[in-house]
Amino acid sequence: MNIPLFPLNTVLFPQGLLPLRVFEVRYTDMVRDCLRTSTPFGVVNIVRGSDTLNPSDPDSVLEVNEVEQKPEHHVVGTLATVVDFDMIEPAVLMIAAQGGQRFKVLSTNAQASGLIRAQVELIPSDSPTAIAESQAKTGVLLEQIIKELEKQQKQADEAGHKTFCFPIAKPYQLDDAGWVANRFSELMPLGRNDRQALLEQSQPHARLEWITNYLSSKDVI
Repeated sequence: MNIPLFPLNTVLFPQGLLPLRVFEVRYTDMVRDCLRTSTPFGVVNIVRGSDTLNPSDPDSVLEVNEVEQKPEHHVVGTLATVVDFDMIEPAVLMIAAQGGQRFKVLSTNAQASGLIRAQVELIPSDSPTAIAESQAKTGVLLEQIIKELEKQQKQADEAGHKTFCFPIAKPYQLDDAGWVANRFSELMPLGRNDRQALLEQSQPHARLEWITNYLSSKDVI
């Protein structure tokens, strides 16, 4: 596939949701093109440089800024499809992008606008994998977290503080090791290097085992 890349200071996982506030021309144009043609773009985690401003408010979305230097990014990223959007100002888009299949960047080409396009090779999706008995507590904990998030969402809606998008997309797959591992990879306070390593881990059970050991080390489970 040949796709436009969106380098960000974050890691997007398959089936994950990523809210973004986009106002740089090359990326607003990219989003509009993707919406018009029903095609995905690629999210890649930045190694060096910065295309984003991480907000101090946890309820805020990532904001895309001008870059002072060309960002260098990891070669493994995730396809992203726009599932919701709103134009909050004439030149500002609020979007929710959902992660699809992972990919490996084979080559890149910078456009005149500064947008990077890449030739990518798709990485096979996780096969449905039952959660091992030793990891069962991790799945139970995620179910509890989702119920609490849904409760908070309902309270916010009733108070008139509707959020742009719920952090976890349905359908919930609480019996699938890869899905559970991916959601914890997004929710836990991990460094981007750890998140990237989890994204690149091809075995769902190994990914969930890392998560389970981490939660156990923090006395969470």
